[in-house]
This record gives sequence, C-alpha cells and structure tokens, in this order.
Amino acid sequence: MLTPTQTRLLRALLTEPTIEAAARAAGVSVRTAYNFRQMPEFATEYKKACADLLKSASAEMQKHMPAAVNVLADIMNSDGAEDADRIRAARIIIADGLRVAEFADIEERLEALENADDT
Repeated sequence: MLTPTQTRLLRALLTEPTIEAAARAAGVSVRTAYNFRQMPEFATEYKKACADLLKSASAEMQKHMPAAVNVLADIMNSDGAEDADRIRAARIIIADGLRVAEFADIEERLEALENADDT
C-alpha cells in the first residue's frame, strides 16, 4: 500500500507534464520522486493508474466516434463541399476504419493467446 506522500506523487505524475513539476505539486524533492518511481510497488501502481487513465480517455473517445464519423460522412456526401474536402473526409474514414479493424484483429489474437496460456 502506498503512503499518503506516494499517493500524492502518483496523482501529480498523472496530471503534471514532468517529474519535476509532479514533485513540486506533491511537495517532495525530485530525488524522492525518482526514488519512489524505482520502488516496485509504486511502479506497479503508477503503471495501473496510467492504464486506467488511458482506458478512460479511450472510452470517452469511442463515445464520440459515431458523431465524428457522421460529420466526415456529411462532408464526404455534401454536394456543396469542395472536392478536396470530400476526398480528405473519405480518406480519413477509410484510413481510420482500417486502423480500427486492425486493432480489433490484434486484440482478438492477443486474447486468444492469453486464453491459450490459461489452459
């Protein structure tokens, strides 16, 4: 379990741009911040907190993706839009659609590998 000081630093590391700024915000020296980062328990909690933050941001982005795709589709299908804008919108939809499909395939394969290790 992290100490209150370590918890303050952990939270600061998630919001400040540098370890130096995080140390100041948490009220610890930069040396202490680096020392905490080397501790296995702190490193594990930090990694978990970063993963949770990324998941949260990803979920928020996913929530808005249908509306964003609709905006691009409207531009792509608009008779009033410039051809360059329509082409750019179409390229974005295609490229991002392919990327999403690729990530889904990788995730599926990874899950299958993890499940194979469990048996």
